Amino acid sequence: MSYQALIRIRFSTINSANNIISYANYDAAALAVDASAQWIANFAITMTFPIMLANIGLAGAYGFYALSALISLFFVVKYIKETRGKTLESM
Repeated sequence: MSYQALIRIRFSTINSANNIISYANYDAAALAVDASAQWIANFAITMTFPIMLANIGLAGAYGFYALSALISLFFVVKYIKETRGKTLESM
């Protein structure tokens, strides 16, 4: 349950960033890089899940992905600056 919640938070944040960038008429290459990163992450999860399921079980696999999402949350909180109230041009 916590894995699904953290993944939903992560993807809703990324999709919001995609919408902001596209509204600002940024280069299509930036959106392509972002979409490619999402596809690569999804591919990595798809390829590693069966291996992890066989070796450490369902709880271990979901626990690993939940821990990864939690680590990424701490990274975002620590290193990504707040942008509320700022225009894209000022950043």
